[in-house]
Amino acid sequence: MTRGNSQKLKKKTTARDANMFYNRVINFWNKLPDSVVLATSISSFKQQLSSFIMNVGSEYFSVN
Repeated sequence: MTRGNSQKLKKKTTARDANMFYNRVINFWNKLPDSVVLATSISSFKQQLSSFIMNVGSEYFSVN
């Protein structure tokens, strides 16, 4: 399994913003695979996301 997706977001690079909520969300989003990110509908996205998290486990999404 490769990490990340083709729809990556960029983070702000200031030290003050390093641990802000939006940067943590961007980290989470950038680690999702294309199969989740490129879902064709919201319900499909939710199903793919749920399945991915259950299969991979929460260790994959550590804050570090």
